[in-house]
Amino acid sequence: MVFFYHWDWGVFEAVWGDDFAAVGGDEGIRKLDALLEANFDKRLEAVVGPMKDTQGKILNRIIAYNAERKSFEWHTDGKHPKKIGEMLRFNERTKGASMTGTKEDGAKLRDGALELEGRRSRCAPQPREPCSTTR
Repeated sequence: MVFFYHWDWGVFEAVWGDDFAAVGGDEGIRKLDALLEANFDKRLEAVVGPMKDTQGKILNRIIAYNAERKSFEWHTDGKHPKKIGEMLRFNERTKGASMTGTKEDGAKLRDGALELEGRRSRCAPQPREPCSTTR
C-alpha cells in the first residue's frame, strides 16, 4: 500500500495495486478524477460523503457515510471471521471469550489488582494529577 498527499488539491490518496481510494474536498477529488481519467482506464465505484453516495466498496470493504453522526465508517468483510473460524476448526460447540487468557490469568490479574488497593502508584516526575494506568 502506498499513500500520497497533494498539497495544492488537499487530497489524500491510498493505492493498493490498481485500486485507489481518495479523501478530500469536492474540487480536489474532481481534479484527481480528471487526472486519472486522462491517464488510465478507470471505473469510479462511488463518491461517498454528504449529498453523495451513502456507501462504496473497495477491496471487499465497505466505506459508508453516517449522516446522523457526520462521520465515515469502515466495515470489514463479514466473511473473514467465518473463514478464520473454519481455519481454526471452530464449530458450534466452541465458546467465545470477552478477553484472551485463561481463568487462572484472570484470577492472577484480579488478585494483583486487589493487592494494589489503597497504595499510590509512583510517577516520575510527580504529576499534578493522579497517574492513570489506562491508555
